[in-house]
Amino acid sequence: MTKLSKEYWEKRYIDNSTSWDLGEPSTPIKEYIDQLKYKDSKILIPGAGNAHEANYLFENGFKNIYILDIAPSPLEYAKKRINLPSSHFIQQDYFKYSELYDIIFEQTFFCALEPRFRESYVKKTHTLLKDGGCLIGVLFNFENKLDGTTIRRLCNRIYESF
Repeated sequence: MTKLSKEYWEKRYIDNSTSWDLGEPSTPIKEYIDQLKYKDSKILIPGAGNAHEANYLFENGFKNIYILDIAPSPLEYAKKRINLPSSHFIQQDYFKYSELYDIIFEQTFFCALEPRFRESYVKKTHTLLKDGGCLIGVLFNFENKLDGTTIRRLCNRIYESF
């Protein structure tokens, strides 16, 4: 199995081997969402996993949220928690996806990519953003080998330094 395959990620979710999962959106993501005024923004969350960011957005009045993941299990889990149309849950490879968005939220997808794919990620993300659209996220420029508690502390430290 290659690291980026659907089978690899599905097994991680089935085995509950998701140490990067904070159980909620990181503080910087929450703070950004809290200041957003335009609730009709078309939002994509790639590699959404358990979709905590999508749930937080939905609870705060956003309804134009699209959740994308290559693995089916996290999407099924998100469908049970977030009352969005089923067309908003997209099982697909990010690099083969095409649609335009106002905002793309990034939490752990970038750091899950092998570094050799990061330039492709930047280019692909650019093609998915509308003119004037933006990428919002917490990006770590290293491979994620940290557990959720360490990531939470790191995110909070980054947030507090601003």
